[in-house]
Amino acid sequence: MLRIRLVTTIVQNIFSQEPIKTNQGNKIDLFAQLLCCCCVLTHGWNKPARIATRKFQLNYGVTGFVGRALLEKLLRGCPEVAKVFVLVRSKRQKSGEERLREMFQAELFKNIRSHNPDLLEKVIPVNGDVTFKGLGLRPEDSEALREVSIIFHSAANVNFCAGFQNFLAINVAGTKHLLEFAKELKNLKALVYVSTTFSNSDRLEIKEKIYPSRINPHLALQLYSELPPQILDAISPKLLGDHKLEYSFSKHIAEGLIQESSPFLPICVVRPAVVGTAYEEPFPGWVDNYTGFMACLAAFSKGIARVYYTNKKLTGDIVPIDYAVNLTLAAAMSVGSRRQDLKSPLVYNLSTSDCPLIGLPRLIIDAARKTPPNQIVWYPSLQFVSNRTVFLILDFFFHYIPAVLADGAMSFLTSKPEFGFVKIHQKLRKLADITAKATEVEYSIRTENTRALYRQLTPGDQESFHFDIWGIDPAEYMRRSLYGMRRYAAREKDGDLPKARANLD
Repeated sequence: MLRIRLVTTIVQNIFSQEPIKTNQGNKIDLFAQLLCCCCVLTHGWNKPARIATRKFQLNYGVTGFVGRALLEKLLRGCPEVAKVFVLVRSKRQKSGEERLREMFQAELFKNIRSHNPDLLEKVIPVNGDVTFKGLGLRPEDSEALREVSIIFHSAANVNFCAGFQNFLAINVAGTKHLLEFAKELKNLKALVYVSTTFSNSDRLEIKEKIYPSRINPHLALQLYSELPPQILDAISPKLLGDHKLEYSFSKHIAEGLIQESSPFLPICVVRPAVVGTAYEEPFPGWVDNYTGFMACLAAFSKGIARVYYTNKKLTGDIVPIDYAVNLTLAAAMSVGSRRQDLKSPLVYNLSTSDCPLIGLPRLIIDAARKTPPNQIVWYPSLQFVSNRTVFLILDFFFHYIPAVLADGAMSFLTSKPEFGFVKIHQKLRKLADITAKATEVEYSIRTENTRALYRQLTPGDQESFHFDIWGIDPAEYMRRSLYGMRRYAAREKDGDLPKARANLD
């Protein structure tokens, strides 16, 4: 009975879709001007830099995981930014302005609220939606954005179960509408598109370039506009070919649109691998959601999942959110400093391909035992299984039967017909089936451009906008990740850690 009570919060929180952080010469001058970039007037870059030039900036996808972290670092790292326009759509009867105010109350913005709350007043929400032509902007808002000089586009549908039509709507049609809008901006200096290293999952070696699209992007958009969702889902396997996931395939198609617009726009592409918790900023281990990899981490650490269907030799290509954000900011400087007439955009891959997280299950479990959550279902253990038949057998005994028994016990003890463990099991099974496709092989992801960009930064910029992924300690990163899951996502107090550790003894 006690164990069942302890997991109530787990079932309520896991898989929740609602989120519960220079110094020298001309180089830093250019960095300062271009990186004040989400959407409006700016004077400077970091605390030592004082730049008189003003720039207009715009940020799309600010309510997403990457977008939120990008906005926070932009405000904190460039405190003299005059204004930042962010495109925020109304959702669940809340206006964009209301959603933004709620977001600013999150732990992510704690440093800014404590030390420089006036920075938040510089963020101007603009009601819009990338799935509409003209971004769904009102005429007066569209006119106000004409002086934008730098755009970050991180808006994307990352729900792997969303369906092919939804992926095409946001990831492809949304990108097309953004590019059309960007072509009308006379002062545009840089457009940074956030993609994923898995956008070319049909290749074993992924270089820092845009590969020819398997399907003409405009044909894909025509299919999206003319076919019902059921038909699109039915034909998607044929369209994907050797691509592993509908999500990453939609990003592949969108990159085709980026390539097409490259002669007319100053564009670059940032491709992070699986984005995980923060390594350093705004707080070590920071994360505010239970989606994707974070959902798996939570399930592993709480003992909800003890076997997982994936490549048994999986090393885990996981990059910290703060490193992805810092690379995105640095990429804005890079694209703004190159010639505008090049036919292919710069591409920056951020990956641990050549410094992998070897022994990922052991890293996760060791970290879970050092910084366990307050509430656990079972003693944490984890085994990756690559044989589907073996996995189904183990899954039945280790996951399904305990889930049915737990739901039955809760139904009897609380007079509730259903509790939720079977639903969690179903979601984990579905997530495992989807991600297993993407982990069948180990990819060789090239990162020469990213390394070169980091070397070009001044020592002060390297410290302030750090993305040297090759210097991360895997064991320490996983420990910080599990700590961040309990501290920021689950909102558990540090004072409870001794008791949580005692629960494992």
